[in-house]
Amino acid sequence: MLRALPLALAAVAATAACKSKSAAPPAPPPPQALDAAATPPAVDADVPEPTSGADEPTLRAGKRTGLASPTELPEVATEEFVTALLAGTQPWTRVIDRKFGVVELRTLDDAGKPVPAVMGRQCGATLDPALARLGKVASTALADAALGYQLVCDNSGLAPAAGIPVATCAIDADADGALGFDLLFVPDATLGLRLVGVTLLDATPPPTAIADSFDEELGRVDARCP
Repeated sequence: MLRALPLALAAVAATAACKSKSAAPPAPPPPQALDAAATPPAVDADVPEPTSGADEPTLRAGKRTGLASPTELPEVATEEFVTALLAGTQPWTRVIDRKFGVVELRTLDDAGKPVPAVMGRQCGATLDPALARLGKVASTALADAALGYQLVCDNSGLAPAAGIPVATCAIDADADGALGFDLLFVPDATLGLRLVGVTLLDATPPPTAIADSFDEELGRVDARCP
């Protein structure tokens, strides 16, 4: 039986699953803090994104980025490190635990063309092709100067008051019809940061049922591959 999606991680997943140029309805206010003995409520896929009072330079100050050496464990997600992962100059093994795989939601194929939405935990023989697809299509988007894609990493979800710790790196552009990509990381004792989820989306939101399934599966950060 799948457990309920943690609130902080649900917020990030909802942002990734709803990446679109279409306007979304206003999200409800976040629920009040629960008593430790209370049963958590069902989580809406449109939970608002968590925020932190600290800015990114403050959150990153003095933290390991993974770039100082091939064995340095990153404590925060940075644009430079993620760009290197996408380009292949840093190996995905630095942020991947194959026991858990990576949850993928996509509406793009290997050439960046729209396809019907698919979602699933990529494991074993499907994991490397999924990472290669992300690297290829996202790197191509970042190289498209005409549309002005930008990669921005947000570590506010790693702040002590943020609940379930998660860092996000998003690639997006303001142009109509632009594609969107997200990489979601959680702290990991062995890797520093572990990649748990990715999205590769065109401008049309995926069906609600598939987006909700992605949110739920993403919340199972310790679920192992079959």
